[in-house]
Amino acid sequence: ESQGLTAALKNGGAYVETEQGKVLFDHRTDERFIPASTIKVATAAAAMHILGDSYRFNTKFYRMPNGCLGIFGGGDPSLTSRALEAIAPHISAKVKRIPCILIDNSYFQVSTAMDGRSATSNPYDAVNSAFLVNFNTVAVKVLGAGIVLSGEPETPLTEVGRKRAKSLGKGDHRVNLGTSVEEGGRNGAQILAHFLKKY
Repeated sequence: ESQGLTAALKNGGAYVETEQGKVLFDHRTDERFIPASTIKVATAAAAMHILGDSYRFNTKFYRMPNGCLGIFGGGDPSLTSRALEAIAPHISAKVKRIPCILIDNSYFQVSTAMDGRSATSNPYDAVNSAFLVNFNTVAVKVLGAGIVLSGEPETPLTEVGRKRAKSLGKGDHRVNLGTSVEEGGRNGAQILAHFLKKY
């Protein structure tokens, strides 16, 4: 039995003991591994303990003295195109002209060299930041011959998305916006600008 379990654990380790402390199975317990996706359970438990269950992430929108729209990112991981579309009419009702949008990502800094992160274009490798939209990813549909559409009905095609699509083949793609906090913020601002124009 333990040989089959050992073979199944080629990328990890395991330790099992009885209530009395007798070791039943011990395989590679002194080796270090990059945590798999189950680490989110421990992360969520720590966040709930530290922040409490009533904590809410806040993204603040404000008008700057020069008339620009300022956005202070508060780390909301669930900010999406739909949320920005819901916010846009409230901003549009108060401000008729917005010459520019400025993103403030200073709430926290994230290292792009985190353990377990790889340099792929997969969405789960997207870097986090204080202001990002759609999990710092962009969905595009490449039809060919320079024809690109948004890959989501609720999300407009941004210039950031169009630029990223240039290197992709035909088909549906969701790619992360790499290690660039600036590019992710620009993409979010372009999505919001689309909805502000609409309203």
